[in-house]
Amino acid sequence: MYFSIINLFMGISFFAAGIVAVFLVFKSRYVDGKLLGCAGFATAFWILVSIIYRNIGIADKDLLLLVARMQYAAGATLMTLYLFFVYAFTHSEKSGRQKKLFAMIWGAPLLLFSALTIFTNTMIKDVEVIQGARLMVFGSPYPFYILYMIVLAVAGYYYLIGKLWSVTDKIERVQLIYIFIGSTITLVISFVVDIVLPIFQIQPFLWFGPVSAVFFVIFASYAILRHHLFEVRVITTELLVFAILITVFIQIFLANGFQEAFLSVLLFLAVGLFSIFLLRSVYVEIEQREKIEGLARRLSDAISFAAHELRAPVTKFRGYVSMLLDGDYGELQPEVKKCLEVCFGAAAEMNGNIETFLNLNKLEAGKLEMREQRIELQEIVADCLEDFNPKVKEKNIVLVFQKKDGLPEVLADKLQIRHVINNLVSNAIKYTPESGIITVQLDGDKRNGLIFTIEDTGIGIPHDVLPRLFSRYERGGEMAKSISEGSGIGLFLAKEIVEMHQGRIWAESKGNGKGSRFSFSLPLKDGRAV
Repeated sequence: MYFSIINLFMGISFFAAGIVAVFLVFKSRYVDGKLLGCAGFATAFWILVSIIYRNIGIADKDLLLLVARMQYAAGATLMTLYLFFVYAFTHSEKSGRQKKLFAMIWGAPLLLFSALTIFTNTMIKDVEVIQGARLMVFGSPYPFYILYMIVLAVAGYYYLIGKLWSVTDKIERVQLIYIFIGSTITLVISFVVDIVLPIFQIQPFLWFGPVSAVFFVIFASYAILRHHLFEVRVITTELLVFAILITVFIQIFLANGFQEAFLSVLLFLAVGLFSIFLLRSVYVEIEQREKIEGLARRLSDAISFAAHELRAPVTKFRGYVSMLLDGDYGELQPEVKKCLEVCFGAAAEMNGNIETFLNLNKLEAGKLEMREQRIELQEIVADCLEDFNPKVKEKNIVLVFQKKDGLPEVLADKLQIRHVINNLVSNAIKYTPESGIITVQLDGDKRNGLIFTIEDTGIGIPHDVLPRLFSRYERGGEMAKSISEGSGIGLFLAKEIVEMHQGRIWAESKGNGKGSRFSFSLPLKDGRAV
C-alpha cells in the first residue's frame, strides 16, 4: 500500500464510518439506530475492500478478482441495510414481527446476489489490467444486479417521501429531511461512479462510491441523535457548514499536484475545526435558552397554581361579606357595616390583583383566549361601578356615570373587557384623594366605535411618563409610587386585551395634581351595530 491523498481519505472515511457504527450498535436503544449502525459497518467494510482493491498487487489475479466481487457484494449489502433502516424509521409503529418479515423478504435477494457475485462468474467475470489500470469485466446477468439496486433505492425513497408527505411533527420532519439529503448524496454519487461509469469502462472513480456512503451514515446518525433539529437557526447553520465542508472536500481532488492537494487538506481540516466550534456555540446557546424557557414555564405554572388557590377563598370571603352587607343575617350596626365595607373593598382589590396575574401569565404563555360574544358595554360598566361602591363611600368620592341611550352592542370577551374596566376604575379611585370626583362616560359613533372614558381629579400624570404609561411595570411616576404599591402590570395588560379586540387605549393628563383621563375604544363590525 502506498501513500496518496485518495488512500488517506479512504482511511479517514473508514475510521469515521466504523466509529459511528460502533456507537450506534452498542449505544442505541432502538431498532432503527442499530440498523443504521449495521449500515455503518457495511460502509466501513465496503471502504476497506475498496482500499485493498486499489492497493493489492496485480500478480495474484484470483485474489484481485475476489476483492473486486466483494466490493459489489458490500455495496448491495449497504443498499439493503439502507432500506431496512428507512423502513424501521418510517414505520416505528410496526411490530417487531412485521419488521422481521420485511427483512426476510428483502434479505433473500441480497443473499442470492451476494452469493452469485462472490462465488461465480455471473456478475463479474474477470479483472483485466491494461497499462496499470484495473478494469472489471461484467457478465451478461449484471443488468439484473443494477435493477436490484435501483429497486432498493426506489423503495427507500418511496418510504421516505411518503412519510415526509404525511408527517406533522416538526422534529420528525427535519429528521427525515436530513436522512433524505444524506441518502441523495450517497445514491447519486455511488450510482454514477460504481454503476453507470463502469458500464462504459470508466472505472478510476470506483473508490468514491464507498466514501460517499459516509455522508448517508453521518447525516442519518445526526438526524436520529440530535434533539434540537426543529430550530431554524440550527438547521441553517448546519446546512451552511456542511455545504462549505463538501465544497472544500471536493477541491482536494481538483488540485493540481501534491503541494496544492496538501494545502487543500490543511484548509479542509481548518474549516472543519472552525465548524466544530461554531456549531458547538450554537448548541450551547440553544441548550441555555431551553433551560431558561423550562424555568420560565415552571415559574408560570407556580404563579398560576398560587393564583388559583388564592382566588377560591377570596371569592368565598367576598360572598359572605356581601351577604352580611345586604342584611341576609340581620341588621348591622353602622360601625360594623363600615368595617365590612372596607373588608369587601379590600377583597375586591385582592381578587382583581389575582385576576391580573392570572391573565398576565396566560398572555405570556400565549394562552389568553378571547371568547367573543355580543355584549352591552353599558351594563358591564354599571356592574363594575357597583362593586366599587364601598371603596367610593370610604373615600367620600363623587362617582358619576354619564349614560347614553341607544348605544349598540359590541362583539367582545365579556370577562376580559370587565377586567379592563375594573383596572381603570380601581386606579382612578386609588389615585383620587378624598372628596374627589370621578366621571365615567360611554359614547360612540360609526367611525370610532364605542368609547369608554374615565376622568378623575386625582394626582395626574407627569408628561414624561405618559408615553411609557402602558409599558410593563410602569407605575405612573414618583407621586403615584408614594401613594400606592401597585404592581405596574395592570395598564400593560389592559392595553394588550384592548388591542386583541382591535381597539385602542390611551391616557391624557395636564400634569401633576391636575387629574387624568383614560379612554379605550372598541370597533363596531363594518361600522354598524353587531
